Amino acid sequence: MNTLAVARQRTDGLEWNRFVDSHRAGCWWHREEWLDYCLAYDRNARDLSFALIDPKTKKLIALCPGIESAGKIRMGDDPCIGMISLDEPNIKADLLAEAGRRFAGYTCSWRFNQYPSTQTEFATLLAQRGFTRSSWNTAVVGLKQDNCWGAVRKSYRSLIRKSQREFDLESGKSYWAHYETIHRRTATRPRPKETYDYQKQWLEAGYAQVFIACGKGKRPKSEVPLAAALVIQYKGHGYYASGSSIEPNLQHALQWMAIEWLAKQGATSYELGWVDRYGAEDSIGFFKRGFGGDLYTVDVIAGAMK
Repeated sequence: MNTLAVARQRTDGLEWNRFVDSHRAGCWWHREEWLDYCLAYDRNARDLSFALIDPKTKKLIALCPGIESAGKIRMGDDPCIGMISLDEPNIKADLLAEAGRRFAGYTCSWRFNQYPSTQTEFATLLAQRGFTRSSWNTAVVGLKQDNCWGAVRKSYRSLIRKSQREFDLESGKSYWAHYETIHRRTATRPRPKETYDYQKQWLEAGYAQVFIACGKGKRPKSEVPLAAALVIQYKGHGYYASGSSIEPNLQHALQWMAIEWLAKQGATSYELGWVDRYGAEDSIGFFKRGFGGDLYTVDVIAGAMK
């Protein structure tokens, strides 16, 4: 097929996002907001993401995220979200061929989430080209089940009730500064101010929500909360972005708040993220598995473009 390849910077950002919005496998990690955040996160990163355009209709028909840093195509510490396209073999072939030209010589890594939907055929096609295929799991809580509370680990339910009795739990845009303050204070790896600015924009645009916990009767005005969490919502799905705590065992209540809030927004699922990535003893994975739900496969494709 005769397609036109265009760097993301030269595309209409609204057109890029509209394609993500309409594609069955399009997710938050494909959108311009997330790609811009990734570039701000790593000041040495370059945006090599590109799209394919139909020269007749001038419509975007495929896209491929690609953030380069130190000779690797990744998103920070994680693989890039995988490419997506219209379901035509010729378009897929053109997309892979263009990726081969643009990423030649780089070590590339992409991930293809199988929930809520993905184009897993790209993972298969890349594996056929010599890329290594591996997989991890991600924890996803279904929000349409009859008893979300009953699916939560029993010990977590006790911690949630305790937090509800002994702390003030709040949510909303007005608590953004509190989230940023505690995140900066507790972060093991400081990140640029621009990344927080982008997250604030997500919140203001309705793509995210902040949850905080503070001492009983001490709703903060400028004080640092005891715990905070940021959750993304997009296309009926929630994503756990980050959480920070000064006081232990408060994140359980904040996650339950997020589950209840997302359900009220009409979301069908909440993805807490990858589990056991660093082995079965991964404490973060243990935490994420405690809210019920199921584990879904994330295919990871890695290798050098030739």
